[in-house]
Amino acid sequence: MKDSIIQEAVRALALEGIIKTVKDADKAVKVLDAKFDDRIFDVWSVEDVLSQAKSGGKRISKSKARDILSTIEHRFDASIGINWDVISASL
Repeated sequence: MKDSIIQEAVRALALEGIIKTVKDADKAVKVLDAKFDDRIFDVWSVEDVLSQAKSGGKRISKSKARDILSTIEHRFDASIGINWDVISASL
């Protein structure tokens, strides 16, 4: 998971012209990988929220899904975490 997030971040920076060469991109991946070597990522997306809403018979906009993710982030409880039930309860 971590590797794909780092790769996605570096690609985004390259698309914006912040990283200009393959050599710089490779270096950025190595730096970020070392920086986050002792961490894990748990990533939830707008698509996850939209999918959960749809499976519950609700239709929401991408904007609403972003708002829901923001609310979940700000109300984060480490003893519960973020999971499908948390997303459903936030819809």
